[in-house]
Amino acid sequence: MNLHASAEKNTQIEKSSQPLIEKVAIIGAGLGGLAVAVALRKLGYDVQIYEKARDFRPIGGGLGLFPNGLNFLDAIEPGIVETIKNLGCEIQTSVLKNTQGETIRTNPASRYGDKYGQPLITVWWWHLQQILASKLPSESIHLNHRCIGFEQDERNVFIYFEHGEKVCADLLIGADGINSAVRGALIGDGKPRYLKSMSWRTVIKCHQELLNPGELTFVKGNQEFMFLLNLGDDYISWVYRKFFPDCIVSQDAGEVKSQVLSQLADWGESLRSLVEATPAERIQEGIICDRLPLKSWSKGRVRELHKKNDPMTSRVSQKFQQTIF
Repeated sequence: MNLHASAEKNTQIEKSSQPLIEKVAIIGAGLGGLAVAVALRKLGYDVQIYEKARDFRPIGGGLGLFPNGLNFLDAIEPGIVETIKNLGCEIQTSVLKNTQGETIRTNPASRYGDKYGQPLITVWWWHLQQILASKLPSESIHLNHRCIGFEQDERNVFIYFEHGEKVCADLLIGADGINSAVRGALIGDGKPRYLKSMSWRTVIKCHQELLNPGELTFVKGNQEFMFLLNLGDDYISWVYRKFFPDCIVSQDAGEVKSQVLSQLADWGESLRSLVEATPAERIQEGIICDRLPLKSWSKGRVRELHKKNDPMTSRVSQKFQQTIF
C-alpha cells in the first residue's frame, strides 16, 4: 500500500471540501447591508460590515414595510417583526387628500393582513437600522471606513479604505447606495441620472391632528405630492416631492426650509403648519436619481446588492424589500 499517495489524496480531499466562501465583507450599513449580514451570519458565514459614517445618527425618513419584507425579516430573525411592530405603527387606513387638506378617498389597509398574514407597518428608517444592527455583534460593524476601491484574484478580494486600511475577504458585497464605490469600481457606469425631481423629508416628534392613529396620508398636487406617515410613539414623517427641471441644491438648512414653504404657498394651512413646525436642521433635501438596469451585477468575487441595480426613486420601502429578496 502506498501510504504517501494515500496521504496526498486525503489532503486533496480536505482542500476540496473546504468552503469556497467563509469571510464576507459588506460595504454599507444601511438597511439592505444589515439585513443581508443578519441572514448570512445565520448561515454560518463570517460577515464584516464597513460603513463610511462615523456613527449611527437619527437620520432617514419614514418607511413602509409590506408583508413581503416582514416575512423575510421574520424568516432570518424570528421575533424581529414583533420588535418592529412595537416601535412602529400598524396602518389601518390610507387616505388621499388634496393640497387643501380635504379628504378625497379613504381605503382600509386591513387587506394586507387578511391576504398575506402580515400588516403594513410604518417605522422610522433609523429605528429599523438600530433594530437590525442590534442583531449583529458590535465588533462586526466597522464605522468610519470609506471604501475607495478593491482588487480581486481567483482566491480573494482585497478592499481598500480611505485611511490606508486594507481588508481581505472571500466575497465582497456592495450595499453602499446609489453612489456606490463598489459599483463604481466594478461597473464604472458613471453618475446616476437626475430625474428632474427634488424631495424633502423629515421625522419629527409631533402632537397634531393631521393624522389619526394608524393612518397613512397621500396628498396629491400638480406635479407634486406629499406623504404623511404615523411612525409610532408620536413620531410623524412627512415627505414632499416636486418636479424640478433643474437641480437646485440649497446652501443651508434655513434655505432648505424656505424652499419647501415657498413651494407650499398655495397649500392648506394645516399642511403648511406641519412644515413650519419642523426645525430647519431636521429637513433633508434630496435629488431624485436612478440608474439604468444592468444585465450583470457581479464579477468574480464581487457583487452589487441591488438585484435590478435601478434604485427606485420614490418608494424607499419597496426599494429596501427588493434589495433583501
